[in-house]
Amino acid sequence: MKFDSEKYPIYTIVADGGISIPEVGEGRFFPYLIIVAASDSQIAQLINLHQKTPPGDTDLLWIRPLSFFAPKVMILKVSFRKPMKATFGIEFNLLNQYSLLDGVFQSRGFFLQVGKIGDKVSATIENPSILVEVPFMDIDKKWNGMLQDIIKSKFRKDGVSKKEAVIFATQHIKSMREVWNRRREK
Repeated sequence: MKFDSEKYPIYTIVADGGISIPEVGEGRFFPYLIIVAASDSQIAQLINLHQKTPPGDTDLLWIRPLSFFAPKVMILKVSFRKPMKATFGIEFNLLNQYSLLDGVFQSRGFFLQVGKIGDKVSATIENPSILVEVPFMDIDKKWNGMLQDIIKSKFRKDGVSKKEAVIFATQHIKSMREVWNRRREK
């Protein structure tokens, strides 16, 4: 699907990490994303409003820009309906943030915080954030194939044979998912 950036902004991730809270999501390990948005932006207002209200309603859509070559980014279109209306996109760089993106798929969600370039998750963890739940969608199977291809191509660029690249990519994905699938208990 084509992403019309004129209708809503697309934000890049300026810092990321992971967090596990025993009382949230059965202790799953969630990606933690910081995006740059003005402190008076709709997203900052939404996050602040969420601190005082029950969870809202969100529609999500994964978008891969059309390209003759393998896409370099994937965009998550996020449309909040409650507690206020807001629509924006979060851009994931497939070559550099594939593990983070896989974490979103494995954890079925992510924490979102507004910040600035240079922020670190560990230093801003006390700032307001929201948990965005990402349900199972039709793109999950396609993502598994894309992830395998991304990692295989990285190994191939390092001079690994095709056969070994498949084996190494499978092992890499398994190790990566062991981290994302950890649970923290009280």
